[in-house]
Amino acid sequence: MEVHVDDKTVEQIIKDLQEGGFEDHTRTGYLTGRIDGDNMYVDGIYVPEQESSSSLSTISAENKAKMYESLRESGKKIVGIGHYHAFFAVFESAMDQQIRQELPTEGIPAVALITNKKGDYQIFQ
Repeated sequence: MEVHVDDKTVEQIIKDLQEGGFEDHTRTGYLTGRIDGDNMYVDGIYVPEQESSSSLSTISAENKAKMYESLRESGKKIVGIGHYHAFFAVFESAMDQQIRQELPTEGIPAVALITNKKGDYQIFQ
């Protein structure tokens, strides 16, 4: 599957992950978008309430449930995860892979957009 995400969307995803003074924290969000044939179009991110530090982010089951409900009500589909590593290099950790593989993406392979404070990013499939 070919993944499409424009620079403006990537900039907004990074901003959303840092929002609230978390630019020095590791943060996780859920990419939204649509599938058209063999193409995936990422259009944004939903960042649920979470506990985070410079090296770890944790989203409670309750906050995940709120997120799924909000996305369902808005008609948005989860297509992957967005993960902000703050000071770390851009890479997909074993934890990122596990989260991505467990996403409820209705049979499509989820992607991961990993970014950091320098603005580097990479998409993993």
